[in-house]
Amino acid sequence: MQLRGNMPLFHWLTAISGALVLALCALIGDWGLAGGALFFLGMILTLQPNPDERVMQLTYKVQSLQGIPVGMVLGLIYFFFPSVNWFHAFLGVGLLSEGVVGIIVFARQ
Repeated sequence: MQLRGNMPLFHWLTAISGALVLALCALIGDWGLAGGALFFLGMILTLQPNPDERVMQLTYKVQSLQGIPVGMVLGLIYFFFPSVNWFHAFLGVGLLSEGVVGIIVFARQ
């Protein structure tokens, strides 16, 4: 299996990292942010230095679609769950939504 340029693997690792951040922050607080280390490991292992134009276009699409679920979840947190830590929620939901949207976009290529 090729690691460099394997964008589906990168987005799977991102989604798992987001789920880890959400779960660990709910359980152990600020130390749960260490779950984001999997995201950085995925970047180191999978991202290639010179991606082609098609990969860049799909990456921009993923990043633009990522904001929709993040905004919706943070809006719900603001109105219905004001005691939730915004920073933990933003990082966890951001990573999770980027991973899930990336998996969908790159699977449909």
